[in-house]
Amino acid sequence: MAADKNLVGFVSCLANAADPDSRSVFLRELGKNGDTALHRASAGSRPDVIKTILMSVDQSSRISLLTAMNDLENTPIGIAVHKDNMDSLLCMLQLLSDVCKYGLE
Repeated sequence: MAADKNLVGFVSCLANAADPDSRSVFLRELGKNGDTALHRASAGSRPDVIKTILMSVDQSSRISLLTAMNDLENTPIGIAVHKDNMDSLLCMLQLLSDVCKYGLE
C-alpha cells in the first residue's frame, strides 16, 4: 500500500514538472537496487504509471528507460516478464513499437 502511494505521488510530481530536463532528472533517480521509477512501476503492475512515465519523455529517452538495468541487471521489461505482469509488458511493448514504427524524433 505504501509503495502504491509513492507511485501515485511520483506520477503527480511528474505531471507537474514544467520542463523536460526536470522530468529527465527525476526519472533517472535510482532507488533500492538501482531501480528507476519505471522498474518499480513494472514490478507493481502499473501500466497507467508506465504510460505516464514513458509518454512524458522523448522517444530516445523512452528507449533508455526501457533498457536501463538495475543493480541486478534487470530491465523494466524483464521485471514485467518475470512477475507475469502482462498488462505492464504490453504497455511497454506498445510504446516501444511506436518508436520503432515512427523512428526517433
